[in-house]
Order: sequence, then C-alpha cells, then structure tokens
Amino acid sequence: MRRYSNPRYPTANYTTILANKAKLTAAFKAMRAHGIIARQNFLCCGSCAGSQLGEDLKKPRNEKKAGAVYFHRQDDQSRQEGYNFHIGYGARDGLDLASLGVEVESDAKADDAATEYVGRITLLCLAEAGLEVEWDGTAIERIVVVQAPTAN
Repeated sequence: MRRYSNPRYPTANYTTILANKAKLTAAFKAMRAHGIIARQNFLCCGSCAGSQLGEDLKKPRNEKKAGAVYFHRQDDQSRQEGYNFHIGYGARDGLDLASLGVEVESDAKADDAATEYVGRITLLCLAEAGLEVEWDGTAIERIVVVQAPTAN
C-alpha cells in the first residue's frame, strides 16, 4: 500500500531529519560494501546524475560494480525540508546476473532484472539502516524514503 503525503506540508521535524541523514549515510556506506557506486546529494537532477553515473560505471576501475545508487540535489532539498524523497538506481550494462545467483527468463528481461537486483540491494540497505521505504519492486520506479511524521 502506498502512502502519499500532502506536498505542501513536511512530514518530519528537524530531529527526525537529522536522524534520517545519519541513517542514510550508513545505508549508502553499506551499498558501497555491496559493490554499488553510492552517491548522496549528487549533481543537480536525475538526468545529470544518471548520465554521470552511467559514464562512471563504464570506467575500468568500476568494472566489478553491480550498479549505481544516488539522490540528487533536488531530492536532498526535499529531504532537508522534511518531505519524502526519492532514491535513483541502475545496473551496469552487461551485468552478469548468473554470477550473482539471479536467474532471468530471457535476454529481453535481463536489463530490468539487473536494475531490480540493484534496487533490492538498495532497499535492503536502507531498511537495515532503519529508514522507512516504499518501492513497487520494478525497474521503472524509484525508491521513496518516507520521512515519518512525528507526534508533537
């Protein structure tokens, strides 16, 4: 079940925002330990961040990385203001899913399966860090980090 907050009103107070920032940093550190390039407050928007991370994944030093995860400056602005925000993710082109124990029905579904694999790792790391997250499990939806409302 999805929950949507009113975009006019923040969902979290300052204490929650700071606690979530620490949890987010821990989650991104865990993602890097899982072989994912993980960047916080990265570039201005999703187009620029996705393009740059796509180029970074092509570099020889990153050939063993499964993919990349990020939130950009616009997402970070929402986070700082107490709103729910999004995490973007994607797989490296040609990711060998079989070596990761992931079975795919066909080559046509391999790209989505690779992206969903990176999404699942991202979701796991965020949840283990104590963040509330929402995701429909598909390659086309970004993960939402829910800034939980606090009682006053």
